[in-house]
Amino acid sequence: MKNNNGFSFIEVLVASAIILMLAVLVFPISAQLKKDSTILNEKRKFALKLHDELQPFIQGRASSLPSTYSKTTEQKETFFEFTEEHIYVKGCVSWNNAKKQKEQFCLYGLPEK
Repeated sequence: MKNNNGFSFIEVLVASAIILMLAVLVFPISAQLKKDSTILNEKRKFALKLHDELQPFIQGRASSLPSTYSKTTEQKETFFEFTEEHIYVKGCVSWNNAKKQKEQFCLYGLPEK
C-alpha cells in the first residue's frame, strides 16, 4: 500500500477553500437581498400611504394647494408634498430608505369637478 496522507490533506484544503468561498459569497449576497427587499417593501407601503393621503385633495375636501407636511409612517419620517400640475394633483412622498438614500415616489390624481 502506498502512503496517501498528502492526498487526503489536499482534499481537505480544497474542500475548505470551496466552503470558505461559498460563505464569503453567500452571506453578503443574502444581506444585500434582505436590504433590497426592505426597500421595496417600504416603497410599497409608502405608495399606499400616499394614495390615502392624496384622496382628500382629489375629492376637494382638503385645504388649498400646494401643501407640504411630514408624518411618521412605519417608524420613518416621511414628507408629503401636494401640488397642482395642469389639470392634475401631484402627490409625492419622500423618505430615507434602508441604504440611507433619499427616495421619492409620486402619484397623480384627477380632481373631481
